[in-house]
Amino acid sequence: MTNIEKELNLTPYERDCMYAIKINNGVATRGWYNLVVSIRDVNLWIKGIAPHRHWRLKHVKHYFNVKGSAESILDQLQEMKEEYDTGKTNLTDLTL
Repeated sequence: MTNIEKELNLTPYERDCMYAIKINNGVATRGWYNLVVSIRDVNLWIKGIAPHRHWRLKHVKHYFNVKGSAESILDQLQEMKEEYDTGKTNLTDLTL
C-alpha cells in the first residue's frame, strides 16, 4: 500500500479497483472480479450453502466496508455493481 492510499483511507475494494487483470481474453479490475464473485457467494450463503470451507460473511463486510445482514449486504453489493456497470469505471480503457 502506498502513502497516498493510506492518506485516502481506501477500502480493499477501492484499492483493487485500481489494478487490472486479464480474464480470458478481456481485461477487468481485481475489484470488479471480487465484487461479482462476492455477489455469487452471498447468494449461496443466503440459501444456506457455504461457498467454500473457510468462507465468512465478515470477510465480505471488511473488504467492501458494508454492514448488515446477508440480505442487506447483497443489496449493497448489487448497487455497487450497478454503479460500476453504468460508467463509474470504463473497463475498455484499462491496459496491463
